Amino acid sequence: MKNILILSGSFGGGHNSAANSLSQEIQSKGEYNVKIIDALEYVSHDINKFSIEFYNLASRKFHGISKRMYYDTNSGYMLDLSKFAVKILSPLIINLFDEFKPNHIICTHPFATVMATYAKKSGRISNDIPVYTIITDYEIHGFWFGFPDYLDHLFVATDQMKNTIIENDIMDQNKVHVTGIPVKEVFKTSISDIKKSELRKELNIPDNKKSTIFFAGGALGLSNSSLIDTLNILATSLSDYHFIVIT
Repeated sequence: MKNILILSGSFGGGHNSAANSLSQEIQSKGEYNVKIIDALEYVSHDINKFSIEFYNLASRKFHGISKRMYYDTNSGYMLDLSKFAVKILSPLIINLFDEFKPNHIICTHPFATVMATYAKKSGRISNDIPVYTIITDYEIHGFWFGFPDYLDHLFVATDQMKNTIIENDIMDQNKVHVTGIPVKEVFKTSISDIKKSELRKELNIPDNKKSTIFFAGGALGLSNSSLIDTLNILATSLSDYHFIVIT
């Protein structure tokens, strides 16, 4: 039985959710032994705790700082500096590779991609062990690629993302695949018309509306007041539509 190591991260919630969904799907095949590890937590509990708390605080209270960090680390020397910081931690994850002996490594977090691809670049893991990354986002960010020459395959959500990667000559087009983002099996389940009608009543969704617009605010909810104002304007303007918002 082959071993598959999924390296995730606890910034937000989407990375772990994608990792768990992927693990569920793979294990249903019955041919693989799957282990999910929070990469940054594995190498340092204290650094991981501080990083998550800072990330959550910046996302909730200091949007300007959060936005600046996101864009500054997308390219140039800030990206190189950020990758260097994570690269320093990568040797600490080698013990995990040695213990679990993965046949495949899948990353659902950019920190994990940097660690895994650098470990491969530095010869700490064999070139025969493929490293894959699933971008759990709908926008390209430089951190996701780690050291792209040592990334075997990249999975993205949209054709536009793939085209951006190819146009910027980041990776060979044969290594980039449009697959969407992994979701739990329950979301693939068909629902009968009777069940849909019951759910509409249970959730107070009116039958006379044209359609339902579903908006999820992510792991940190909706903390941006301008976004909430926009939703209010949309809900007022599109009176024929029903909105469901997860805050």
